[in-house]
Amino acid sequence: MRGMTRWLLLGAGLAAVAAAAAVLVVFAGGRDRGGGGGGAAMRNDEPPAQGAAISLIVHAAGSPDRPLGPGDTVQPGARLRLELRAARRGYVAVRGVDGSGEVTVHYPPAGMAPAGFDPRDRMLPGATAFDATPGDERLVAVHAERPFSLDAVVAAVRAGGALPAGVVSSEVVLHKAELLPSPLP
Repeated sequence: MRGMTRWLLLGAGLAAVAAAAAVLVVFAGGRDRGGGGGGAAMRNDEPPAQGAAISLIVHAAGSPDRPLGPGDTVQPGARLRLELRAARRGYVAVRGVDGSGEVTVHYPPAGMAPAGFDPRDRMLPGATAFDATPGDERLVAVHAERPFSLDAVVAAVRAGGALPAGVVSSEVVLHKAELLPSPLP
């Protein structure tokens, strides 16, 4: 009887550890910071995980059926289409941080305020292009159910800090190929 109690306690302990690990995976996956490195990055073509508020999908402008994945290499000047998947209506913006730390407005084009977003219209209008700054380009999409300050978001994105309350993000890191100098005639 005593041996059986020991096995029951061991089994209950293992079940508790497994449950804690599952909770950690669910909560870590809920805040997709995407691209190229540790954590719970989701594949670029998957819908948002249950509990996640937004997912950013990047497409080459000429190949809408093949999403680019974290770490994919793109050419400077490449035209890209942006798709957002979110569970709720709200307000969105997409910013890029290039290899020099400069922040680029990718959406909305005017860039001064977040744009209204309807989750039924996932592909954002127009296309955006990368500049020639070498290195990685970190594309960050932000979403909130209420309007938010883009200045506060840009500051947080630039510094890698916390976003304002109610704002969630998804990011994809793409690598920009370096432009090679043209051969002399």
